[in-house]
Amino acid sequence: MEFLDELRVMLRFRLPLAEIITDFYDQLKSTSSGYATFDYEEDGWERTNVERLTILLNKKPVDALSFLVHRTHVDQRGREVVRMLKQKIHRYTKTFCVCVLWLLIHPM
Repeated sequence: MEFLDELRVMLRFRLPLAEIITDFYDQLKSTSSGYATFDYEEDGWERTNVERLTILLNKKPVDALSFLVHRTHVDQRGREVVRMLKQKIHRYTKTFCVCVLWLLIHPM
């Protein structure tokens, strides 16, 4: 933490880029009422345990709902997507079967 002056502080963190892309920027702006700024620089590549999360609707994979997620977040992210689909798909439209499938991607 570095204090730039009486009203400004600079914080430096190492975060996975996927976490920043999904949610961080929106949360930063809403928490700070739009006053906080965000800048990043690439810090290199690291091996990690990622899994492919695929959402199936009526037993068919939906490519637009497939993404890579860190192994520790698979359950949470899968539940979030299913919860969102439950809210978005009108309950009287049709009966849908929503399934979550994840595959371990082995690091090379």
